[in-house]
Amino acid sequence: MKILEPSVTNVKHVITLLAPKVDEYLLNEMNQISDRLATTWITVIAEALQKNGLLNTALTSTRRTVEGIESTNIWLNELELDIPPPAIINSTSELSQTLRKLNALKNRVDLRTNDYKSFLDAGKKI
Repeated sequence: MKILEPSVTNVKHVITLLAPKVDEYLLNEMNQISDRLATTWITVIAEALQKNGLLNTALTSTRRTVEGIESTNIWLNELELDIPPPAIINSTSELSQTLRKLNALKNRVDLRTNDYKSFLDAGKKI
């Protein structure tokens, strides 16, 4: 935009310089073309700014989604380390202890499910 804007401005300046050297019909036609160019330029600038805003929003959403996925991956790796290895259970107390550990893990997963769904939704929107 910064490259083209001076050119758009220069067109009007050139028409002003040519005005004494051309007939009135040609001058009117050049002014009409210049006015259309200026109007089109304003439209182009407005649309570019709008698209830039949309791209910034998409980029921000993408960054948040990627950060959320990275955070979830780290959390899943940590969770995996907390999973008790398979063991032979010989008593009800061992069974109860294993069930408590597994329920605690399940509760941790349940707490993160909403976070996961929000990242998934954000990814779908992108």
